[in-house]
Amino acid sequence: MIIAKDLRREVKNWFGSLEPQLFVTHNFGFLVSPETRERSMRRFYNRMQSRVHGRNWNRRDADQPMVAVGVWEHLDSNPHCHVLISASDAESAWLLEEGNKSWLWLQPRGQFDIGAIEAPRKVISYITKEIYQLNSQDQLFVYSAPPAKPAK
Repeated sequence: MIIAKDLRREVKNWFGSLEPQLFVTHNFGFLVSPETRERSMRRFYNRMQSRVHGRNWNRRDADQPMVAVGVWEHLDSNPHCHVLISASDAESAWLLEEGNKSWLWLQPRGQFDIGAIEAPRKVISYITKEIYQLNSQDQLFVYSAPPAKPAK
């Protein structure tokens, strides 16, 4: 049987293996359903892909698809998601420059905080603190852009 401490350690190892460069907090500013949370986050990251790579972003020229993983917190009072992002230079630049404006376009009452990760272990430890809670595995957010397809 896996215990909470082991689960947290494995999630921390997985998050670290992604070699994230950015740490983002997405806040909604009000209570939202699980479906709305997930849909809004996916819409945000798909929109970013489209802005950076163009309309046919599934055919983008990238060695590695962008990955965003996070943990939801305070779902019954102030829902927000702490997200680690492993992205290309162009994707990172867009998130740093346009991410706030784009998130507020989707969630006008929300908040978007972003920064480069300087101490990965510390950031990963911070965002996985809720993994000890019951049903925390239901609070994970995972986004991966589809692998690039060669243009025909």
